[in-house]
Amino acid sequence: MGRWSEHFDKLVAGTTIVPPSAKNLELGTINEWKHGYARKDWPVNPRYFTATTLFGGYLSALADQMLALTSLTVLPDDQHVRTVSLRMDYFRPVSAGTLTIEGRLTHMSRRLLFVDVTFANQGELVAKADGSLCIVTFQSA
Repeated sequence: MGRWSEHFDKLVAGTTIVPPSAKNLELGTINEWKHGYARKDWPVNPRYFTATTLFGGYLSALADQMLALTSLTVLPDDQHVRTVSLRMDYFRPVSAGTLTIEGRLTHMSRRLLFVDVTFANQGELVAKADGSLCIVTFQSA
């Protein structure tokens, strides 16, 4: 089993430490993953509301996290990603419930990955994102 596979299994099991940014922003972790796919259920948190609905910038942070997590499901252990672009579309305001957030790899080249992310609330599509990420190889010490 590779490092990324082991890491994702631990994320699903809740037995690994999440990065400080994800912890501080309360982005949560994933519930399911497979090659080219990641899913999480995120309970809507009123701490991130503007007035009565979820702040759109927070949805962007969740999308960025899912872009990276989805991308890492297909990479070898010596590679990581950096977000190049992120575009969001908002369809409905979110004020309660649990968001089901799914990331799907749509294309991969030698240097770039392209991912779509959907946000559903009780089965209704409320937002979507798409982004591109560049592949970065870890340098040996």
